[in-house]
Amino acid sequence: MLGFEEVKGKIGDILEAKDFIEFALIFGSFAKGRETPLSDVDVGVYLSRPVDLLTLGQLATELEKITGRTVDLLILNDLPLKGPAMAYQIVSSGEIVACKDPSAYVRFKTETILRYLDTIYLRKTVNRAFLERLKSDKFGEMSHA
Repeated sequence: MLGFEEVKGKIGDILEAKDFIEFALIFGSFAKGRETPLSDVDVGVYLSRPVDLLTLGQLATELEKITGRTVDLLILNDLPLKGPAMAYQIVSSGEIVACKDPSAYVRFKTETILRYLDTIYLRKTVNRAFLERLKSDKFGEMSHA
């Protein structure tokens, strides 16, 4: 099995050659140095233009062949808006493996941090209400609020 640096290099080489990728990061257990023989490789890619599902599937397959591991490919473009907490986790602990446009990455990271900070109160409120429902033994019951 390939280690992190080898996986990072091989994935980076392939992604740098793709004209539709602005930048890419490895995140998850591989980026944190906690991979196991069963770990997959989590790869986030920021696209410069729309790409069809078949092309993305071919890319994931190509990455799986060179790493010998399952690859989870995540499109980053809308993630700060749709999943600010996940986007924040990726930019905080991920490792850049390809970056054709550093300014695009800086814009993405800035937007991610701002959206994450803007939604902290909302996430805390939702989590608090969720925990209260669990503690009250009413989780799964219809709420008429």
